[in-house]
Amino acid sequence: MVGDVMEGNGVVMAPPQPGKDKSLWDEITVSVTDLPEPEKGKERPSFDDILSVALQGLPGNNVETLQRTEMTLHGRDAELVKVRYEDKETGKPWVEEIAFLDDELAIYSIALRATPDDVDALEETFRKIVATWRPSDEPSAVPAKPAAPKKPAPPAKVPPTTPPAR
Repeated sequence: MVGDVMEGNGVVMAPPQPGKDKSLWDEITVSVTDLPEPEKGKERPSFDDILSVALQGLPGNNVETLQRTEMTLHGRDAELVKVRYEDKETGKPWVEEIAFLDDELAIYSIALRATPDDVDALEETFRKIVATWRPSDEPSAVPAKPAAPKKPAPPAKVPPTTPPAR
């Protein structure tokens, strides 16, 4: 793990990449943004509206959309967006492929950030990672803990029996 993002609502992961400065590592970021309740009398913003705002927040100059694909992932709306941009601080080029997943109460994002030279080699693995996402209302893959055993019932009071008459 490289660090967290979005005030603890996400994580950045990257394997060590010998010979590269850490700021130039290819990485994957996973995050979630809870959607606020819409104001009374108003509808929730559309998935497309939410994505437009998210894409405006990319950390680069000269952002160019290379691909934008709508899809359904496990019954939920999703969109895969691939962009190229120049880092605002270093001017270095990056390609980012971001999957946005609409989980009704939250938007999940999984992003691959790679150099233009590395992105093609990482794309297949990234798409396999995206395919593992499951909606939050599906049963957990982790089995539930068994319930604690109930205390045994106290012995029933049985009225004394009278010995048979002889």
